Amino acid sequence: MIYAGSGEACIRGNISYGDGVYKSTDAGKTWSNVGIKDSRHIGKVIVHPTNPDVVFVAALGHAYGANTERGIFRTP
Repeated sequence: MIYAGSGEACIRGNISYGDGVYKSTDAGKTWSNVGIKDSRHIGKVIVHPTNPDVVFVAALGHAYGANTERGIFRTP
């Protein structure tokens, strides 16, 4: 299982934003968006060492404004 956060986390004048976290269950051949689509900038994705269904995500949110998808998120 592979997880990837989208969007640049290094905030500078010309940044690109993404649309959440993606997951692949086939070694990266196909990907599906698994959430926090409006987070824009993912700083870190940490997968539990023994349970790949438990994932922590540090989401920066909108770089220059308020955003409800800013913070630390954990899978249910």
